[in-house]
Amino acid sequence: MKRSVGVLLGIATAAGALAGCELGHACNLMLPLCALRIDLAHEAWEPGSYSFRFSLDGEHAHCDVELFADPATLPEVDCSNPELASVTPFAFHDLQRTPEALYAYGSPREAHVIVEREGVEIASGSFHPRYEVSEPNGEGCGDCENATETLAF
Repeated sequence: MKRSVGVLLGIATAAGALAGCELGHACNLMLPLCALRIDLAHEAWEPGSYSFRFSLDGEHAHCDVELFADPATLPEVDCSNPELASVTPFAFHDLQRTPEALYAYGSPREAHVIVEREGVEIASGSFHPRYEVSEPNGEGCGDCENATETLAF
């Protein structure tokens, strides 16, 4: 019985360490989405090739997206650095799947975005986000910074 208690205590201690919390302190192990979300307020998405270019605190990334007229065909997305920036999710609007938001990870303090369609700039925006800090896995289990901006075009 002593050995079983020791094994259980060891497992509990390891689980607490993995969660970044002290023994006896409950943490969730969910993976929160901590990011700058840039909502895309655009009504006239047309099928074609789009490019989303990011400058985030001086780091650069881009995502290329191919939108199709057929609503059964999912958009094709290719991001140069998905750990830094992405385009997601895709909503179903007017019988077409369209991008709803851009995500920039790592809590950039300055973000600049350029949107191009078929190589022609159709929108751009610069943001200095104000982040809200939360602890989605429980108190003392790690901070998460989130902010939301809107790019209307």
